[in-house]
This record gives sequence, structure tokens and C-alpha cells, in this order.
Amino acid sequence: MIDSFIRAGFETSFCEYLFIDNSSETKAEAFRGYNAFLNCAQGEFVILCHQDILLKFDRIEQLETCVQELDRLAPSWGVLGNAGGVKIGEIAICITDSEGKHDSGGFPAQVQTLDENFILVKRSANLCVSHDLKGFHLYGTDLCLIATILGFTSWVVNFNLFHKSKGNPDENFRRLCHDFTKKYKRINLNAGALQTTCTELYVSGSGWIIKHSIFKRMYQLRKKCATPDQREKLEGDTKKLLGVRYYLHWMVYKLLRPIENFRRSTARRSAAATVKRHRDTA
Repeated sequence: MIDSFIRAGFETSFCEYLFIDNSSETKAEAFRGYNAFLNCAQGEFVILCHQDILLKFDRIEQLETCVQELDRLAPSWGVLGNAGGVKIGEIAICITDSEGKHDSGGFPAQVQTLDENFILVKRSANLCVSHDLKGFHLYGTDLCLIATILGFTSWVVNFNLFHKSKGNPDENFRRLCHDFTKKYKRINLNAGALQTTCTELYVSGSGWIIKHSIFKRMYQLRKKCATPDQREKLEGDTKKLLGVRYYLHWMVYKLLRPIENFRRSTARRSAAATVKRHRDTA
């Protein structure tokens, strides 16, 4: 990983590489470790990343271009990455893994959460992650929420790298999801439903909003089912979960979907036009 960073322009003459060696034993989990990095890092920007990424595509110059674009478009940005959740059912992503390149387009895209494989933090924002959570998942989501509280925004940018792993939502992940939602429900941020790259988190909001978000998610999953039997089973599970309100959620979804599609399309065209205008005048 370090060799690939150096080849991509992150030279040791002006970059420091900080790490905690957990290979033989867990000396620090992610929340504690990343707080240590954010406290002691000397650079203007701090990259928090997995050890199983390789900079096989974009170089430091592309990342600098992305930072400069955000400085112009959204000066209050605090963190950026290459994958994250925009809202329930929608993610922004620019990454390559064993299945090929995943590119949602429309960059830069403002997001609720960021995937932990690669996150760049503006050190002047003085951010940290929670001290009352622990583990190796959701610290990117936590960092974005804390940034939001402090008045900063989070973004996915056009920076493509290779990620060897696709993640591991194991029992520890599920336990941390429970602890995470419990914490943010307790402090009542009114953050509503959060979309990450691999799950949804419901940290506040009305029962109607939560159930409608679940309906939309299950509706999208049903469209991806390979067989009619799978679709029928998932539809049955949704009806069992929502009861007679299933049909009300279905009607609301059908009415709102064209509006959401139009809004999403307009936002992407507007973002692309703004970026092009700034590039033309740069």
C-alpha cells in the first residue's frame, strides 16, 4: 500500500505515514487509533485508509484537483472520500475492486456517510471520532456525523483506487450498528435515516419515515431478485412487516418516485455544469 502511494506521488519528503501494528494483537481498534492519528498528524490533510488499497489509477494530482474543486464549490467541506451514502437507497461511488470499476458519476457528490476504505480529513476542521464507540466499522459514518454537527460537509469525489476487499459485515459489524444507533438516538440529532455503502441506520425520525425507508429499500431489492419466487417471498415479507399500510407506502412511493428521479437528475446536471464552469474559468 505504501509503495503504491509513493509511486502515485505521495513522497516521504512531504508526507508522513502513521500506522498502528495490529498484526499480532489488537493494540488499538479503529475509533481509538484514528483519534490518535488525527491528534498527532502534522499535515494539512490526513488520509485515513485501509491497508488493502492500492493507488493503481489516480495520482496525487487528481486528489489535489478534487480538493481544489471543493474549496471553490463548498468551502465548508470537512471530509471527502471515494464512496458514501447520499440518502436511503442511493450511494455515490468511484472505486475499483475484484468485480471491476464502480462509478456512479455526478462528482463531487455531497453525502451523509463515507466508506472507510479511503477518507481524507481537513485537519483545520479539528475533527475526531466518538470516544464511546469501539470496533472496526462505522467510524467513517461517525466522522461524517460529527463533521455535520460542527458545520462541515462530507463529499464523494472522483478519485479511483483499487480495493482488494469488499468488506465483512460480521457479528461485530451488527453489534456496532446496534451501539451506533443507540448512541445517536439517545443524543437525538434528528439525523433521520442514514445510508452507508452496505447498510441503513435509523437514528431518529418518525415511525412513518422509517417504515417508508424500509419499504423503498425492500422494493429496490425485489427488483434485483433473480426469480419470481424470490420476488414473491420478498414482497410477502414486506407486507407482513408493514401490514395494511403496505399499499399506502406503495402508492406514496409511486407518486414521489418521478419527483425524486427528476430532482436527482437535475442535481447531477447542475453539479456537472458548475464543475465545468469552474474548470473553464480556472
